[in-house]
Amino acid sequence: MKFSRIATIITLSAIITAMPIFSVITPAAKTVDIDGDGSVGISDATEIQKVIAGINEPSGNFYGIADVDEDGYVDINDVTYIQKFIAGLIDEEPSTEPTSEPSTEPTSEPSTEPTSEPSTEPTTSVIYPSSLSLKKTDITLGKGEEFVLIATCDVENYICTFVSDDSSVAEVTDEGVISAVSEGTAIIVCSTENGLTATCSVTVKPMATSVSLNKSSLTLGVGEQFDLDSSIESGTAAYHRYFYSDNPDIASVEKAGGLVTAKASGTATISCVMNNGKSAKCEITVKPMAQSVRLNKSSLTLGVGEQFDLDSSIESGTAAYHRYFYSDNPNIASVEKAGGLVTAKAVGTAKISVQMNNGIKAVCVITVKNAPDKIYLNKTELAMYVGETFDLDSSLPKNTAAYNIKYTSNNPDVASVKAGGGIVTANNYGKAVITATAFNGKKVSCSVFVMPKSKKITNVPLVNQNKLPTGCETCSATMMLKFYGYSVSETAFADNYLVKRNLTASNGILYGPDPNSAFIGNPYYSNGFGVYAPAMTKFMNNYFADNKNKHKARLLEGKSLDMLCAEYISNGQPVMVWATINMRGSYKTSSWIVNYADENAKYPKGSTYTWTANEHCLVLTGYDSEYYYFNDPWTNERTKYSRSLVETRYAELGKQAIAVVKN
Repeated sequence: MKFSRIATIITLSAIITAMPIFSVITPAAKTVDIDGDGSVGISDATEIQKVIAGINEPSGNFYGIADVDEDGYVDINDVTYIQKFIAGLIDEEPSTEPTSEPSTEPTSEPSTEPTSEPSTEPTTSVIYPSSLSLKKTDITLGKGEEFVLIATCDVENYICTFVSDDSSVAEVTDEGVISAVSEGTAIIVCSTENGLTATCSVTVKPMATSVSLNKSSLTLGVGEQFDLDSSIESGTAAYHRYFYSDNPDIASVEKAGGLVTAKASGTATISCVMNNGKSAKCEITVKPMAQSVRLNKSSLTLGVGEQFDLDSSIESGTAAYHRYFYSDNPNIASVEKAGGLVTAKAVGTAKISVQMNNGIKAVCVITVKNAPDKIYLNKTELAMYVGETFDLDSSLPKNTAAYNIKYTSNNPDVASVKAGGGIVTANNYGKAVITATAFNGKKVSCSVFVMPKSKKITNVPLVNQNKLPTGCETCSATMMLKFYGYSVSETAFADNYLVKRNLTASNGILYGPDPNSAFIGNPYYSNGFGVYAPAMTKFMNNYFADNKNKHKARLLEGKSLDMLCAEYISNGQPVMVWATINMRGSYKTSSWIVNYADENAKYPKGSTYTWTANEHCLVLTGYDSEYYYFNDPWTNERTKYSRSLVETRYAELGKQAIAVVKN
């Protein structure tokens, strides 16, 4: 029977006061009391709709009771039958056989008189809604899925009309059940007889063939909750994704939402299932709720702009998935609520707390200082043997901070370094540069030279100083030049490149040059004094300038003998060094007023300089664990001296040296 889509108000006041509503229901209709409240009403129709939509699970003899139209199925047609009955559009099941043949003759003449008092039979009137809306205005479905579109208006039990503008994409029944037919978009229009409309845009995509969850396993403390989110492959759809627990006493889950609640210690599997049977699972482990929490730092100093990841931990055998971080002064130090990442914002102090769901917390005090504008290392150069380690320590200017200083090596095959600690390990012969970098990009480097245990350069020519009794510096320079293939004699170098200045006396006062600028006296005479490395570097470079500049002299000041051996000797390069004659002790002798100084001078004109007696220059050619080896122009021998003795005399002369390198 096709029914009119209007609201019918049935005036039943006299009848209702006389008997309960179920007394007007036919025996067949009485069995449709789904919710068991003793009557048939809209709640029974709603219950059927919820089961059809998958919101509720059927219980008891649901399918035997709810099949009102007795067609063997519980579907929207049964809901419609109940709605018609409630609206008064039907009052009993239709009879299949007529009781008699219809009469074709009138039974009597029409009466012109009133037959009786006014009728007490129910009267009806039509009320149209003034508002209409849909609970969904757009929806995306996978091909083959269904969805019940619910309309709401201001007239109770009003029955609307549903139409699809493209049934090849999405079909809709009179009761608002949408079926996704094929990919595309369709508009479902819901309307009333008085012209109100509401629409829902339906997008149909291929049905998803797989589903995944944001967690495949999860550990919770008793009482904690976690929202499991599902996702599907791009370009597909699956509106209906329902969650189930195989052990709800351990971990329950909201069917339509995925919210998991940990109930008791144990394990449970949560499944998310689509309409096509495809599913994903998450293994839930529930442990006793933690009763204490700790942080990896109880106090911490950072530079402005620096970050640090605070990690929390709990006692073994317990759980607390949710541990949230808070700052009592986020203008000084802020923190990510769910992760513990602290950011230093301004100079000052702040307390960072981590708190579990049960209110138990731990605290870290953050001190923020200015970021550094430079970094220092305890070594800028380092000589090492294979297998040795060294701790490179960094330091910062006062009132600055940088917790995160990262160490890197440009050649870890030669020398590697621990990124977080600065421990350097020598791995192979060669050179590596270790760089320490602060969070703000400020950096400092240390050159690491890894050398063999011993090395001797045996082919450095010997040049004695018989012709230049005080010309040890010139003779050592000549040895170096000859080693690199230059043909020059010690006397030629002394005559053409050595700048010499004699001491003079006036009114009993001596005057002379700065030894860093010129040779004092004359190397041809035994009363000559000598000259220092800065001046000899200049003189040797003048020689190279006159001889095609293939090499250059490099002044080395303040370097340890170990560093000279690591950087030069181990690589086959001899080095001129200043020590003493026969490694005897040095002492101070003559003083004079400086009257000559060039760009290398360390004593300005007019200042007083005092000479160091026993000054001597010789060529370093090798080393081992006990000795340093030299070409000595004084003895005209290849000789050796103990390491400790040489280091003492070398220091007495100010750690001066010269190497020759390619230009």
